[in-house]
Amino acid sequence: MKQRMRRIAAISAAVLIMGSLSACSFGENEAQANYKQAGMDAIAAGDYAGAIEQFDAALGEAHATVGVEEIDISYYKAAAQYMAGDVDGAIATYTNLVEYDKKSYEPLFLRGSLYLDTNQPEPALEDYRAAVKLDPENFELYTAIYYNLMAKGYPDDALEYTNMALAIEGNKAYHYMERGKIYLILEQYDVAETTFKKAVNAGDSDGYIYLAQIASHNGDSEAAMKYLQKFTKSGEESSEAYDTIGKLYMAEGKYPEALEQFEKGLGLKHITNEKELRKDQIAALEYSNDFATAREKAQEYVEKYPEDVTVARELVFLQTR
Repeated sequence: MKQRMRRIAAISAAVLIMGSLSACSFGENEAQANYKQAGMDAIAAGDYAGAIEQFDAALGEAHATVGVEEIDISYYKAAAQYMAGDVDGAIATYTNLVEYDKKSYEPLFLRGSLYLDTNQPEPALEDYRAAVKLDPENFELYTAIYYNLMAKGYPDDALEYTNMALAIEGNKAYHYMERGKIYLILEQYDVAETTFKKAVNAGDSDGYIYLAQIASHNGDSEAAMKYLQKFTKSGEESSEAYDTIGKLYMAEGKYPEALEQFEKGLGLKHITNEKELRKDQIAALEYSNDFATAREKAQEYVEKYPEDVTVARELVFLQTR
């Protein structure tokens, strides 16, 4: 599942946000593995045409057979084609994958996202419907489709997918957590709060993080901090928890304390919200009047997230301080 969602993130981000790719090896022959790695290196260097050539060479090593290695390489080839501006080629590659990877929702979702990005809503919606039929209890899939449709201006269709996600049955902590996230997306905070409390009662302490975020949204920083204290008492660490605590300190004007929390989050091995943490770190540095470090961190941020024009503009301001 991790590998599938990574590839989804790669092309989804290429279509609407911007993501990252990393090589995955199953047991290719040596030449195929080398070509594949060269393709991944080319993508990292921004040489998408070169990446496509390497992936084609890797596929050529299959000698007309299609297995898990060739399917995986094809997913990366399609992402490189999209980033090279060859949308039709990427769609064609995904069309082949729909045939080769019949049990997977992934090529349907990805092809649908490209159709949507090129203003072809009808085939996009057809692919999305087919994708969720193959994996009807995948909350992440429903959420990804929702965001894509909202970003392209189809709110009614987007809400159809959140409604389908909320209709998934189950009373485990996982179900409550995922439903709570959907309610947050829909800004139904009261229902989300009730749902996250059920998640906590069912054994998922991550629910405290979301309860803290809701309390903070409602202006109750004291309740938010209590929820976060309950989370930390559970013995777990979370980049989202550190970010939420930092934002609470920011609201109180305690900028050094906020900065400490953001940096703790960035220091974790597993970070789920790095972009947000980095942006908040820059803000805390500015409010702390440490403009030199803020400028340094803003430069790093812009290099990592060049599509974020807000921070790019902020960097221009910081360069004058």
